[in-house]
Parts: sequence; structure tokens; C-alpha cells
Amino acid sequence: MNPSMPMLHELALHTLHPSPTNPRKTFADLEDLAASIREQGVMQPILARLWPDDYPTPDDCTDRPLYEIIAGERRYRASVLAGLDTIPALVRHVTTRQVLEQQIVENLQRRDVSELEEAEGYDLMMRQHGYTADELADKVGKSRAYIYGRLKLCALCEEARKAFREGKLSASHALLVARIPGKALQQEAVARIGGDEYHGPMAYRAAADYVQRTFMLDLTKAPFETEDPLLLMRAPPCGKCPKRAGNSPELFPDVNPDVCTDPGCYAEKKARNLSNEIELARVMERKLITGPAAAKLAPHGMHSAKVGDYVQLDVKEYYGNEHRTARAAIGDQSIDIVLIEDARSGRLVEAVSSKTLTEALRAAGVKVSKSTTRSPREIAHEHACKLEKQVRMALFEAHHAAARSTLNTASKPHIGREDLALIARQFWASRGSDACKRLARMYVPDAPEREDGDSQYQDEDYRRTRRMNAMIDEFNHAQLILFLLDLALISTLDVATYSTDISTPDPLLDSVRRAGLDADAIRVSIEDPKAAKTAPTPTTAPRGGEVTAPSETPVPTKAARAASVKPVKGNGQAAGAAKKATGKALKSGRAAAERMDKTTACPSTESPAIRCDRTMDLLEASFPELKASAVTAGRGVAA
Repeated sequence: MNPSMPMLHELALHTLHPSPTNPRKTFADLEDLAASIREQGVMQPILARLWPDDYPTPDDCTDRPLYEIIAGERRYRASVLAGLDTIPALVRHVTTRQVLEQQIVENLQRRDVSELEEAEGYDLMMRQHGYTADELADKVGKSRAYIYGRLKLCALCEEARKAFREGKLSASHALLVARIPGKALQQEAVARIGGDEYHGPMAYRAAADYVQRTFMLDLTKAPFETEDPLLLMRAPPCGKCPKRAGNSPELFPDVNPDVCTDPGCYAEKKARNLSNEIELARVMERKLITGPAAAKLAPHGMHSAKVGDYVQLDVKEYYGNEHRTARAAIGDQSIDIVLIEDARSGRLVEAVSSKTLTEALRAAGVKVSKSTTRSPREIAHEHACKLEKQVRMALFEAHHAAARSTLNTASKPHIGREDLALIARQFWASRGSDACKRLARMYVPDAPEREDGDSQYQDEDYRRTRRMNAMIDEFNHAQLILFLLDLALISTLDVATYSTDISTPDPLLDSVRRAGLDADAIRVSIEDPKAAKTAPTPTTAPRGGEVTAPSETPVPTKAARAASVKPVKGNGQAAGAAKKATGKALKSGRAAAERMDKTTACPSTESPAIRCDRTMDLLEASFPELKASAVTAGRGVAA
């Protein structure tokens, strides 16, 4: 028999042990597989070999195992859970290199093998068995870039690997973190990208942008000479460094080539370059402001031309109505220049004191302005805005004083139609989109036709709302009052599902009761329609503005309702108050009572009308001019 041919054996479970080279570390659904094995047994043999002599005894074993499991560790673990004593196995005589190849290839066929486990398998084959990326690519049928992308995951620190295994990082997010050198920086990135209990993980695009902005540095903006081989002896020039994105295109296919992926090395070169510049300036006996003194002037670095009492010479501002640098504005004049350390850029910046610059500008014939950060046009616009603000305030105060005088001297204060329209327009504009749509559907039940130029996104609600904007200018006095009442109450219609208190709001209930309506009867008609059939039907106006005849049984007026209140015996103060309230109600409701026998028409050119006589009584009692305006207009309130 050929010794290389596998032999089928029934091996005792205690003689087997998982392979230390198996990249697969997690095994899902073992309980389900164990239940299946109890019922049907192991359907497919595992693959094993004799335990190699150069392998140490595993830490979890007291005796040295007889066999190493090459493939089928999940079936082995499920058999242990199922309580079996033996398992069918094919025993092969293969080398460790062949074992690793079989494990890698077999695991690639499985969907539940994680990207990190796959990467660890590739890394083991390259480190211990001398495989190259090209050889691995040929062996597993993948591209060279794919192999390098997986291998980069091995650069994850232990905290990042844990986050990946726990599902806090996806494979694409983990690869972004793996590009960051250093444990501390990776931990910082994991904390931001993985999210917390209040914020979920970042989307991939947001995470990629965050990593590039925070941990990848643009070499084209470096404050040092990137090709200087003597700047930092322990690191090569940036152009030849493997941590330059362009030198590792397989790992950074979506990153600009001139990007440094090692913030630590970049910071060290930046500090060394600044140190060299300071040393050279001291040799040349130039005036310097560095360290704490510079930090006091610009603790977060220089972001504008003005730096304390100094001005940068090479930052553009407005000098003499022209946007240019201070150096260009003063020309070739000899002035005292100071070098200031910029903590943000890591360079020494040439600056001049504000006093010296002012003198130099005047000597050059340049007009000195108080502000150099804004153009003359911006300054003029700001001045015009200040004047307009003052004018508007003066107009507002003048109108307030005139209105107050008119209202205080009038025998019956009232609001004119134009002022009511102003209030309605402002109130309407302040309402939310949902409230406006709801009102527009009520006032304009039939959506207007599309106009020329309307897009497909301008739906029926949009066209109704546009019509409402025009209707506000068409409303008469009475219609505006009703519209304002609707605007005031529309927000009470929303019922918040997240709140446990869904009782009807008091403003809505109070308004219904002031209108002489029975709120409880209306509720019953909704909650129990059968019971509502036995109750008297509330009086409502016909739709479409038709004339409604007066009810045979008159509805008690406000005065009558007040007169029905009986004072409590033994309480003179309460009785007096009740009597006083009755008299006041009789006086204020007399006009409304006289109109109960009259019929008021309520036409509308835009939509059918719903008229409530009790509501009109209250409105006309509160606004005496309402009756006159209704008679003059020859129409009532549009609903």
C-alpha cells in the first residue's frame, strides 16, 4: 500500500488535538452541529496526521497528543459536545508546510472564516515557510493586492483585533485602522470609528476621511525638506520611505501618493527642522520669539496675519484698498523683523510690530485702515447693515407708539383688516410644514392644477399651500379671524406616540366649549358611534356656503348660560361674584342673542364652507365690527 495514501481510522477523541497552525479561531453553531451528530453521526471524516516530533506538548494537555487535526476541527469540537468517544478520520503523512497549505485553501472555501484569521494564515506561511506574496496569490487564486490587503490586517494592535472579533469594526474599517502605525494611535482611531453607546460606528466614507485627515499627512505641505537624508538619521528621505503611500500602492490604493502614513516620524522631522532653523537664526543674531513667549502670542498656531502686537509679513490683507502682503505694501523699506515660532506649521515666521508696520505704510503712501482683514466693500456693507438695523428699529418703535395711542383713545379698540392679514401671514409662515399642509387640505380640498414651470416634485400639497398664500390676501375680516383661530389650534391636533399623556389639550377643549359645543358628545361619536346615534345631532352648517335656517330650539347664549349659575347659599362673596358675572355676560352677549333668529350666508369661492352659528356668535360678540364687515361684504367666513 502506498504510504502517502490516507488511511481511514476510527480515532479516539482524547488522542486528537487541534492544529497550532490552523488560522481558524472561531467556530459558530457548534450546538446545532452536535445535535445533528448525536442523531446521524459524523458524516464526513476529519483529516489528521501523527503529532510531529518538533511540536511541543500543548499547554492544555497533560499527555502528548497522538494526532494533529489538519482539517475538521469544528466536527471534532461538536463530537466532544455530543459525547462521542471516537470520530472517523483520514490519517495522512504530510509535512508542516503541506498542512498549512491545506488549512489555508480549505478555510478559503468557508464563509465563516474571518478576514483576520485569513490574514494570520498568510502571515504564518510567509514568516515560517518562506512564501512570497506572488506564490500565495498563485496558491489561493487571488491577486497580489488582495494578499497585501489581507496581510495589512496583521498590523492591528490587540485592542483593534478584539474590536474586530466583537463586531465593532468591519473588515473595511479594520483595514483603515491597520494603516495607522502605533498602538496608541490605533486605539484612538478604534474609539472614534467604532462608536459608543450613544453613537453607532462611522460609515466607511466618514471613517476613511477621518483617518486620512488625522493620521495621514500631506508631504507637499511639510515644513521641512522631504528629500533631506540628514534631517533624521534613523529614517530615510520621505520619497524613499515605505510608509509613503505612493511607495505601497497595494496597501493605499485610494490615498494620494505624497502622503505620510507615519505621524510619529513626521512630527519628529518637523521638530528637528524647527530646531535647526532656531539654531541658525541665533547664529545670525536675529530677533526671536520662541517657546512659551510664542505660545502666549498664538497658543494654537497662527491662523491670520495678526499675531498679538505683530503682523505677519507674508500673509495677504487689505492695505490701501488692495489685497496684498504687508511686505509688498511697504516695498523695499528697511524695518526691524522678528522671527516668531508657529506651533501649527512648525516654522519660524517673519513678522513686524504693528507700530513699525503703520509707520512703514505711511512712509510708502499707503492709507492705513483700522481693519485689514476685510475689503472696503465688506466694510461699507457692514456699515449699511448697521444703519438698516437702526432704521428698522425706529420704524418698529414709531408704529408701536402710534398703535398704542390709537388703541388707548378708541372707544371700541379693534384690529383692521390689513393688520389682521399681516398677523395671519406671519403666523402662517411660522407654522411647520405638516401644519400648513393640514390646513391647506381643509381650506383647499381640491388641489389646483399644475402651473407652467411646475416640476414633478411640486405635488398636490405644494399647490394647495401655494393657493393658501394667495387666499390670505383675499380673505375678508371675518375669514381672517377664523383663519387665525385655526392657526392657533392646528398644533393641538398632533398626538405624540412617545408620550404616555395623550389627553386632549386644554386650549382645544376650552375653544370647543367657548363655542357652545359639547366636547364629550363629540368624543362619544368617535369612540362609540352606536351610542352616538341615540344622542341629539349637533347643529352644523351646510357645506358649500349654503344658507342655514335657525334652529327651532335656540341654543343658550353666553348670557343665558351665565344666568343659570346659582349662587351657593351661605357664601355672600361667591354669590356676589356670580351675580356680577351674570350681569357682565348678559351685557356682552346681548348682541349675540339678538342675532340668533337671523340667517347668515357663508359663501366661499375656493372651497366648501362649514359654518357654526355658535362660533359666529362668539366672534361677533368679541369683534363688533365683524357684523358690519360681513354685511358689507355680503358673505360669511370661509372654512
